[in-house]
Amino acid sequence: MRRLSSRGGKNFSLKSEEDVEELMQTLVAQIHAKLKSELNLREIFIPNSKAEARCNIFVSHNYAACPKLCVFLQPGEGMQPGMWSRTIHPKTGFQGSMIPYLKTAIQGGYGVVILNPSTNFCMVNGHRAKILHSSSPEAHVAYVWKNYIAPNAAQEISFIVHDNAGVLLKTFLSTLSGHEGQRIGGIAFIESAHQVSSGDNNSLRDLLREKAVNFEASTEPMFTVIGSSKARMGCTSLSVGRTSSEANNREWTVHSVQTSAFVFLQSIASGIEESLHAIRATFPNKLIVTVNRARLTGQPYNNPFAVVQCAGQKKETVGSHKHTMDPEWNQTFSFPVTSSEAKVVIVVKDRSFPMNTSLGQVVVSMSEVGLNRADRRWFSLRDEKVPTAHGNGEVELTLEWVHDTFVARSDSFIRGNRMPTLESQQRNRQGGDGENCCYLCKSTFVLHRRRYCRMCLRLVCTSCSDRLFLPGFSEPKRVCSGCCDLQMMLHNKLPRMGPNGPGSRLPSQDKLDEHAQRMEAMRKREEAEKRPLSINDFDLLKVVGRGAFGKVLLVRKKDGKNAGQIYAMKILVKSHIIKNDQIENTKAEQHILKEISHPYVVRLRYAFQNADKLYLIMDYYPGGSMFYHLRKSKRFTEDRTRLYMAQLLTALMHLHSKQIAYRDLKLENILMDPKGNIALTDFGLSKEGQMVEGAIRASQADTGMKTICGTAEYMAPELLRHQPYGKVVDWWSYGILLFEMLTGRTPFVDRNRRQMFKNIMQSEVIYPSHISPVARSLISKLLNRDPARRLGGGPNGGRDIMAHPFFESIDWDKLMRREVEPPFVPDVSSVDDITNVPEMFQNMAAVDSPVNKKNGEGHHFDDFTYQEEGYIMRATHNINQH
Repeated sequence: MRRLSSRGGKNFSLKSEEDVEELMQTLVAQIHAKLKSELNLREIFIPNSKAEARCNIFVSHNYAACPKLCVFLQPGEGMQPGMWSRTIHPKTGFQGSMIPYLKTAIQGGYGVVILNPSTNFCMVNGHRAKILHSSSPEAHVAYVWKNYIAPNAAQEISFIVHDNAGVLLKTFLSTLSGHEGQRIGGIAFIESAHQVSSGDNNSLRDLLREKAVNFEASTEPMFTVIGSSKARMGCTSLSVGRTSSEANNREWTVHSVQTSAFVFLQSIASGIEESLHAIRATFPNKLIVTVNRARLTGQPYNNPFAVVQCAGQKKETVGSHKHTMDPEWNQTFSFPVTSSEAKVVIVVKDRSFPMNTSLGQVVVSMSEVGLNRADRRWFSLRDEKVPTAHGNGEVELTLEWVHDTFVARSDSFIRGNRMPTLESQQRNRQGGDGENCCYLCKSTFVLHRRRYCRMCLRLVCTSCSDRLFLPGFSEPKRVCSGCCDLQMMLHNKLPRMGPNGPGSRLPSQDKLDEHAQRMEAMRKREEAEKRPLSINDFDLLKVVGRGAFGKVLLVRKKDGKNAGQIYAMKILVKSHIIKNDQIENTKAEQHILKEISHPYVVRLRYAFQNADKLYLIMDYYPGGSMFYHLRKSKRFTEDRTRLYMAQLLTALMHLHSKQIAYRDLKLENILMDPKGNIALTDFGLSKEGQMVEGAIRASQADTGMKTICGTAEYMAPELLRHQPYGKVVDWWSYGILLFEMLTGRTPFVDRNRRQMFKNIMQSEVIYPSHISPVARSLISKLLNRDPARRLGGGPNGGRDIMAHPFFESIDWDKLMRREVEPPFVPDVSSVDDITNVPEMFQNMAAVDSPVNKKNGEGHHFDDFTYQEEGYIMRATHNINQH
């Protein structure tokens, strides 16, 4: 008995051919159901639905009126519509579905027709009966063409054909008249078996030579022309490069050329040479690495994590934060890779060990990674210094080397037309406002993150852009309002659109080379600007705050990228950090700041260190702190409070979704921008790796936090009881903050610290008369002393708080787009205004004071240095992560 598995499905025991056929019929039924339910295709029967002997084809709902049509022709006896093959592989299961191709065609604006030439007979009353109009593959194709394809409105009819179906299509094409042949848009053969002969007419030869391409696996470099195949088939034949470890698996070729096939069909109107250039632009350019889990040997490890290195970049998983031999990470990273010589290195470490030691590593070359197919398997760890020696266990990885269509199209067709020139960018840097404002509305980037349109790569604000699901992409892309119409160019009219508008050809190779040289020059300039930063790169302007381990300065960047930009520089003295055992908390703060991207969370721009100090460079918020404004206003109105708490709620929910407990929520840690929106800052007490949403049960005691930290007035009762606690403590502090904004004081405050803790544990909240019933309701549910019953402590987390009637008037979508106008706007005259900074800091000298070197001298914080990726690198790489 043989056990085969379909990826993502259950195992099937196949004892005989009957079992295989039964399984295949089940797969066919599932595929046909998806064609109708997910892709909205219509099933048509030949000769009709009432005939006992009949076969079926599938068409899209708009196939008759669509201006371009894509016809799919599959080979083989017993092959059904929606399938490229009937093969089930022991390792990968069934991989012969046509659905990915069909989705791409529909998203690309094609009408779809799926033929069924292999079904020529049916069993009727125990007898084998021919199907009318489909008694042979040739009869079937001719009938469908005459009755369903030729009469429709399409002037561009393309074919995607696999294996032996190429012979059938070649035979059919030889019967077309001259007028019918002119309607053929393009033909993408995949591992075709057809050959030209001396008896073929000239019109067929011209059609194959001018409008057809064949993709086949070979040892030739990817997308090079195979001369012998071209002579045999009468059309250009391109190599798809190396074959996978399953060299006899033709489905691998089908999967690997999906993007290339559609690029060819879209660009063939510009000629065969231009289409070949377009195909070569689909070379795989992104490696996707998912570090799933590990099975380690040796001692139990405290906090194992994995470091992934590729293409000069290094990324790491979040540690498991517990003693374990079987850590699970399930984290995915992507790297820009175009060379088959590149390697990816995964090193497994433990945070309790010295950073120069590891549990082992895995080295995988691109030649071992399947193209456009995810390969999930276990790899044995090897010793870093002695590759032949075994490491401590094994790691499970999912690897996939893919072509990112969006990046390639941006590089090849958009960037050359819409990227600003070097000269214009230089003018912007020398005094223009191009680097500091949205190119559409001209709003300056004082406190808001710069956004980049993923189509034209220009700077844009959130109000002038949105994340849209463009045709052909499964993830939303940031697109400015000026580029929304470009999706038509990308997916429907790409071959006809160029720098001169409709009717022009694609950019010439010289033009593409010129654009490539320009981008290379810009990359080199950015590399030069990426030298390690120091405090000497900034002008120190004013003191704007002070913390436990240092002070906060207002600074201006002197030169290079973002020259003249105003930032807040948080300076941390290493000796103070070490003395107070805060090394891990400081590292966690830096890691959280650089990883979190949220409209209501402060963003880290740079981080660097010297022998004595650590420096965190963040956006400056001239609106001041919430503490400052509440003291001035005495208390906030309910509408004003509602907006602040809604913005804060989304920030905390985002942190919790990243398994981060904030643990230090208070007025002083909430800043305000010039427009009156808030931002959460200071992550020095935050804790990563917190997965429990509600109360910590006895069985989860080892996973809970135990450190008593935070500000006394905001501490939750479970902290004071010395019980293990989870992220739900943030919702208690959130309730305290809500009460404080409405009243001007915290509910349990007392000058006697011991009495204040007693109040937190026992006293009831006394509400002033001006607090509305709905606000009282929310506060009372947040200040529930039982973490399991506290609002936000359930499985829905913060979504339960969002649903409370207190927030009924909040449009959460507009809020996340920062489109809700705040009821209060602080008095800010410039980006470096300090009028909202407490007076005690305004008269301090802005200097980087010397420190006592006895305690912190020589301690280096690993992986602390950070610099936000630049304009070009962000546009060409991080585009894959948005």
